[in-house]
Formats: sequence, structure tokens, C-alpha cells
Amino acid sequence: MDRRTSHPSEDSFMLFGMREHDNKQKGHLDYGNGHLHGPAVDLETAIRETGYGWYQFWLLMICGSVYMTCAIGTTTLSFVLPAAECDFTLDSANKGEINATPLVGMIFGSYVWGSMADTQGRKKVLVISLTMDFIAGLLSSLAPNFITFLICRFFNGFGIIGATSVCFPYLSEFLAFKHRDLNLCRLEIFWVLGVCAVPGLAWLLIPLKFTWTPYPELTFRSWRLFVFFCGVPSLIIGLTLHFCFHETPKFLLSQGHHDEALAVLRKVFVFNKRRDPSEYCVRRLAAETHNLQLNEDGSPMHFPHEHKGEKASLGRRIVLRLEVLWDQNVALFSGPLAKYTLLACFIDFGIMSSYYTLMLWFPELLERFHSYNNLHGGDAQVSGVCDVMGVVLDPGANNCTSPEHVHGPDNDVYLHTLIIGLSCLPTSFMLGYLVRKIGTRIMLMLFMTTSGIAILCLHLIHNEMQNLVLSCVFEALASVAEATLFCAVVHIFPTHLRALAVSLTVTCGRIGAVLGNILLGVLLDLSCEVPITTFGVLLVASGLLCLALPKPSGDHPRHSICSHAL
Repeated sequence: MDRRTSHPSEDSFMLFGMREHDNKQKGHLDYGNGHLHGPAVDLETAIRETGYGWYQFWLLMICGSVYMTCAIGTTTLSFVLPAAECDFTLDSANKGEINATPLVGMIFGSYVWGSMADTQGRKKVLVISLTMDFIAGLLSSLAPNFITFLICRFFNGFGIIGATSVCFPYLSEFLAFKHRDLNLCRLEIFWVLGVCAVPGLAWLLIPLKFTWTPYPELTFRSWRLFVFFCGVPSLIIGLTLHFCFHETPKFLLSQGHHDEALAVLRKVFVFNKRRDPSEYCVRRLAAETHNLQLNEDGSPMHFPHEHKGEKASLGRRIVLRLEVLWDQNVALFSGPLAKYTLLACFIDFGIMSSYYTLMLWFPELLERFHSYNNLHGGDAQVSGVCDVMGVVLDPGANNCTSPEHVHGPDNDVYLHTLIIGLSCLPTSFMLGYLVRKIGTRIMLMLFMTTSGIAILCLHLIHNEMQNLVLSCVFEALASVAEATLFCAVVHIFPTHLRALAVSLTVTCGRIGAVLGNILLGVLLDLSCEVPITTFGVLLVASGLLCLALPKPSGDHPRHSICSHAL
């Protein structure tokens, strides 16, 4: 039977198989199914030769699910605060602390996960961080008091940020250059689905009127059930990644694991094209990084310090890891990369200081507008959003004996938050097309400046509908800004610095989010104009700086090497 029409081998059905190809033959390493000779092919060409098909589709699905889970974990608290207020006896300061605590966890976690991803692997970081997010969510739902809840939410932020920042490099390193931007932009669709899922799930669960008291210190209400269910996807996706997907060939090659990288590429080829592994025309891979060289037979050349690190004591391994982290930071903040590192960090600071802050406060702000209308009639006119903020919701006026208050905000708040989330779908679906046609830098600049103008226009609104429209415009544009920035970052930085660069960018963004939440919480009732104006101006300024980012430039692989590799 012709091998092209025969049934694929067992490995071809394992998107998935974690077994490595037996590459021992007569005591020598075999990098090509028995072929010890052949041209050393750059990784970009090797990825291109695997084809573009079902493997990339399922990879996009799992990375998109990771990103959707990140959106759910990030926005969970926006609906928890109104419902948990009575159980934890929260005032406005406590609410601000709960909002800020996961963001602080993200600040610490993003740097740790970024370094781990560049030294231990992208897949390992994704699995561990998602598992931590699930455990933190489970413990959060059972937290008996305010302090315990804060600690759990810190580790929720610490965990989820690892998945948020690493899923972009993980996906990009399985894609050829011409497919990279489009697929990275498609991840934003999953973020929007996650943002929309939160108000939908909250609307379904939080209004449920039930209580369960397993012990005197804990009353299990519907909001705790909501917190638990928001963490379940992390466990499911983490297990799927662990058992069904591979480490990226780009990372494996950068660490000197030539044979493992080639085995992964071969499996991608088989899954995409349903052909025998021996038909994959790449036999040897060229070195990926500046400090990796190949021996004459094409095998990776290792250096003495690498082997010492493997056999060193725990203390020595920690010292070596810190040395690697220091070297990575020196590389990011020196030479031509320093400018782009600082630019990416400041741009994400501008995005997240406004986007994360307003996203977490949207239910609170909508509840204030709804309460204002109830007090002054549905046709009440205001001269800017700050007129509403300064009138409603005295923290001491909450009635914790009211079942309606105990079980969350008004139904209109869920509906309006859902509408704001759905407004992001058009820009998410169009993002890939716009980036390919217009360019990453230009689109990022347009997204940020327009969303900043929308924030500044909040000073001019006169009713709740205008507030909802501007909120939709802001959310639709700001929500895709960070994903667009990540598309730019993965092009700028080399493999051995890429995950850390993304994580450092994310860290600066979360610092902006913490400061934004503090600023809005402190000044919302005192001088609302200051934070609103600050957010708008910062977005516009950061957007204009996007023009200083470099234009993406891909590798220029040779023509198909199939003609001479066999």
C-alpha cells in the first residue's frame, strides 16, 4: 500500500503523544529517522515545513481557553464585592484592598513566571500557574474571613498572571511568521468570551438564595459558589495541556535539546498532513540562540556550566538561577533592546491603569448610576459622570439585613455589564484583519488614543444611556490593546528573552492597575474628575508612543528544502 494513503502511525493520532521518537541507532544520535546527514535548517523554515492545519487549530483552542480563563479569573471580583460585603463587613477601603490584592499577586508572579518560562519551559509554567489558580479559587470560596480571602486572592493573581503572559509566547512559537499575528490576535476573542461569561455566570448563580453553614465561622452563600466555578476551568485546561500538548520546539532548541525539538516538529507534521514521519524533510536544525552551537554531526554543543548546574546542590542551583535572571535583565535593559523594553512597559502601564481599573469598577459605577436614577427619576439629567459618583452610595447606608443586598447588585447591572462585554466582539473578530492590513503599531495607537478620548468624554454625558455607549466604546477598544501590544512584543525580543519581556511588560501593566484602583477608590467620592482625566490623558499619551515601536520583521526562510534534504 502506498505510504501516503496508508493509515497514519499511532503517534499521528496523538496531538498529543508525549513519547519521544527513538533516536538511537548504532550508538549515534539520529536527527532524521536514520539520516545522519543533511542541511542544518533554521527553525522558521522547519516550522513552515510542518504545515499549517489541525495542530495549530487545536493549539489555538487550548491557548484561547487559557486566555479566556485568565479573563474569568481577573474579573471575578467585580461581582463578588457587592455580594460579599455583608459576610466580611466591608467598607470602601476594604473593597479597594480586595480589588488590589490579586493585582499585587500579578506583579510578583509575572516576573517569576517569566523567568521560569525562559529557563524551565512554557508548558510547565502554564500547567503550574493554572493549577495554582484553581487551588486559590477553591480556597477563596471557603475563606472564613476577610484576611484569609485576601491571601487566597493574592495567590489567585500570582497564578493566573503566569498563564496570561506565557500563553502568547507558547502559541507564537508553534507558528510560522506569516500566521503569527493573525493567530495571536485571535486570542483576544477568547478574552472577550471570558469577560462575557463572568456577568452571565454571576447573574445565574449569585441571585440564588441559599445558605449552608458547615461550621460557625463560615456561611456558604451563592457568591462563594460563583467563586468556585470561576476557578474550575483552570484545572480542566491545565490537565489538558499537561497530557495532550508539547513543549515548544523553539524553547527546546534554545536550551540545546535538538533531538526533542525535531521530534516535536515531526509530530506536528504528521498531525497536520497525515503522512509518515519519515517524509518530514528536515533532518537537522540550525542553532537557535547566540550561545548555542552545533557539533559536526548536527548535535547541540553543551557548555560546562550547563552540566554543573544540573548536578549542583540546591543552593548552587538557586544561585545559578538568579545569575540567569540577572543576565536576562541586563540583556533587556542594555543595547538596542533597552529602548523597546521601556516603551513596552510604559505602554502597558497606560493601558492597564485605566482598563483594569474601570473593568473592575464597572459594576460599582453602574450600580451608582442605577441608584441615582431611582432617587431622581429615570429622566434625571447630569452634567458628567462625576455628578453621579459624588451623590450616591454612602458606605454606611448599606442594609445587610436586606436579602436583595446580600445576594448581589440589581439585575440591570448584570445586563449592562454583559452588554459592555459583548461590545468587544466586533473589534476582537476584526483585530487580526486590521493588524495584517494596517499594522500592529498603527492599530495599537488608534485603539489607545480613541479609548482615551472616550474616557475624557465621560465628563460630558447627560444620562445613563450615554454612559453605557461610551463605556462600550472604551471597553471595545481598550480590551484589544494589550493583546495587540503582545503581538508587537513577541516580534521584538529573541526567544531566550521573550517570555521574560512579556512578563516584565505585564508586571508594569499590573503596577498601573494597582495604582489606578487606589487612585479611583480614594478620589471617586472626593474628586472624581482627577482619576477620570488622568486615565484618559495617560491612554492618549501611551498610544502616541506606540509609533516609536519597531515594525515587525520576520525571518526570511529559504525556499522549500524538501528537494535536497532527502
